[in-house]
Amino acid sequence: MRNFCISILFLSSIQLFSQDTKAIELQKYWISKAQQDLHTNNVWGAFCQYYFAYEMAPDNEEGKNSLELADSLRTILRTDLKHRLKGVWKIHVFGRIKSENDRAHYTRLGKFLKISDDSIVFFKRRTDLKSNNFKSKQAIKFCDLETMLPVYNDIIHSNGNIWNYHVEENGEVLRITDSGELLGDKSRSEIISHPSGYTYKRIR
Repeated sequence: MRNFCISILFLSSIQLFSQDTKAIELQKYWISKAQQDLHTNNVWGAFCQYYFAYEMAPDNEEGKNSLELADSLRTILRTDLKHRLKGVWKIHVFGRIKSENDRAHYTRLGKFLKISDDSIVFFKRRTDLKSNNFKSKQAIKFCDLETMLPVYNDIIHSNGNIWNYHVEENGEVLRITDSGELLGDKSRSEIISHPSGYTYKRIR
């Protein structure tokens, strides 16, 4: 939802300014918005605005500075995300599992997740948590490949799939949505509308 809102803001601003305002003026607009967001400690908003400022004129000094600032803010956001991800999570099933397709969907990742500073461990059952009998384990590796909109929380799984990890503000709900897959070392696919996903709730 947040990405959708920021994309609408971005596209509407281009429509507003494109007729009679140069890219430099629009760049200044986004830089000003970023500074306002930083003033209110809205790091995510400032990250997006600086990225948009860079996109307007990537080769001038302001564009280069905006990209550096966006990269710095992305690092801050990722550090905070890793802190918020730490813990044990249980998948939340909406309704009842009525078919094998439903069962396959909800077991695609793992019923339980145990996340540390540098890894995500997937478990099939609660008892497997105690014995550390995990289904799969992988390092937390963020995806830096270009996307239509700025993103900091896409994580690459070992099979090449890319998942977006988002922890709600209360810290108790984790949403993992399908965000595409690697197509090579320098490219990826991207899912913009109606991605499939999973909801997990913190159990400790």
